[in-house]
Formats: sequence, C-alpha cells, structure tokens
Amino acid sequence: MSYVTVQCPILHSLDMSSCPKLSDANIRSAISGCSLLSDFDVSHNSCVTDAIVEGIASICRNLHMLDVSQCPNVTAEVCFCLFGTTDYF
Repeated sequence: MSYVTVQCPILHSLDMSSCPKLSDANIRSAISGCSLLSDFDVSHNSCVTDAIVEGIASICRNLHMLDVSQCPNVTAEVCFCLFGTTDYF
C-alpha cells in the first residue's frame, strides 16, 4: 500500500471499499503521504474503527467525503465529533 503514496502523492480520490483483507496498517500506509486526498471510501470493511477514522481525519486535512457506511466498528459519534455531521456514516 505504501506504493500508492510514493507513486501518487497528489492523489485526490481513493476507493478501498469491500476489501476483506484490509487492515489498519494498510489504511495508514496508503494515506500516509496523501495529504491532498479529498474523497476516501473505506465502506463495507469490518476492520475500520473509530480510531482509524480519527487517524484518517488527522492525516487527510482536505477530506470532503469519507464513506464509512457498513463499517460496524465505526460509531456515529466519532463522525459527528470530527466532521459535525453523521453524513459519512
């Protein structure tokens, strides 16, 4: 996953939805150099948690869309606290 950040530093959109082997480390590696990321879809992944959502929000400051729908370990509360809305949930 680090290949994404090395080869695509100006990446604006990334879809990692429905990846059964996705892990916290994969997500963090993929976005570590993607400060311009504005659209990120990690929906339908059971590994996505509130802590990962908080990490995504802290790294991706230009984020306009984060899809965490069907992520059973993400709460509406974290979305509301970080983004002021539960539209991401």
